[in-house]
Amino acid sequence: MRTTFLPFYISRIVIFSLFFFSSMGFNLIAAAWALGCFGLSVLYLHSGWFSVDKDRPFTPMRRDQFALEVQRKSIIAAVVISLLFHYLQTQFPEIISHYSFLEMNAIGLGVVVYFTAQFSQFLWPRLKSLSTQQ
Repeated sequence: MRTTFLPFYISRIVIFSLFFFSSMGFNLIAAAWALGCFGLSVLYLHSGWFSVDKDRPFTPMRRDQFALEVQRKSIIAAVVISLLFHYLQTQFPEIISHYSFLEMNAIGLGVVVYFTAQFSQFLWPRLKSLSTQQ
C-alpha cells in the first residue's frame, strides 16, 4: 500500500465498515466482510485493471470501455439476485427459517454478488490469456 493513496484507503475502510456493520450488526462476521471488501478495493487499485489518476485522492480509479461493460453486467446480476432473494424471503419465509445461513439481508447479498461478479469478470480474461500462453 502506498501513502499517496491514503485518502482512498481511509474512505474505503470507513464506507465498508459502515455498510457491513449497519446491515449485519456489530460482530466479527461484519468486520471480516468489511476487511475482505477493503482488501478487494486495494487489489482493484493496484491490479492494473483501471487507470489511476493521482490528482483525485478519494476516487483515483478511472474506467475504460471494458470496465464499464463489466460494471454494467455486475450491477444487473446484483440487482436481479437481490430482488429474487427478497421475493423468495417474502413468499417462502417458512423455508428460509429452516436454514439459518439464508437469513441475510438482500442488499448485503447484492453487494457481495456485485463484487464477486466484477472480480470474476476482470480476472477471467487474464487467467484465460495465461492458460493459452503455456
